[in-house]
Amino acid sequence: MTGGIARMAASISADLVTRLPRQNKKQREGLALLAATMLDVRSANLMDLSASLPREAVRIDMRYQWISRLLGNEHIDVDEVMAPFAREVLARAAAGGQSILLIIDQTKANETQQAVVVAARVGGRSLPISWRVKETEGAIGFPEQKAALEAALKLLPAGVMDRLILVMTLALYWAVSTGMWAAEHAALPAKKKAPDAAPKKVARSVTSFFKRGLRHIQACVQRLWPLPTLWAVWKTDGW
Repeated sequence: MTGGIARMAASISADLVTRLPRQNKKQREGLALLAATMLDVRSANLMDLSASLPREAVRIDMRYQWISRLLGNEHIDVDEVMAPFAREVLARAAAGGQSILLIIDQTKANETQQAVVVAARVGGRSLPISWRVKETEGAIGFPEQKAALEAALKLLPAGVMDRLILVMTLALYWAVSTGMWAAEHAALPAKKKAPDAAPKKVARSVTSFFKRGLRHIQACVQRLWPLPTLWAVWKTDGW
């Protein structure tokens, strides 16, 4: 089995040489060996990896330390290593003008860390293309989400970005418009304050309409009601 891991590692290392010719040799060989071991044991548990890692060190704790040092190496740029693989996957997914579905989600990495992951939906599976990890007990903040999404957007094939922005804009406008429609048709309070055109007030209003619109859309989905359309919103509001 050790020989099988070594052969897989050699193949992965050769692929990395082609995709990342300037990568440090020790980093490349370490990543290839650990990836091959992970494929063999089918686990990301460090103790499982240490037990099967084909290294000269006899003691498992020494192999565990080697894995920890590799994973803690700040000179390994995760986005740089993933870029050529992710671009190939996204290019294949976009072949023939097909749409690329990006999914952003938060998951528990371990007992103390959370990860926000951006994945592409390919062949019925979600393939991670960028991520950020943070030590926190709750939700990861917006800066980490923004960084992961920006890294993913840089990998999209030419021409996909414009369509993605279009889809995001339509989704945002649909939610805001639905929120405005829902607010207009909700029960009005006894006294209505005059609108305030201050920039901060306007920003809060847009955010409020967006959240209200999402709640309304989710309620329609859950209760099997007809979904609001942009045309219906425009027509009702007289736009």
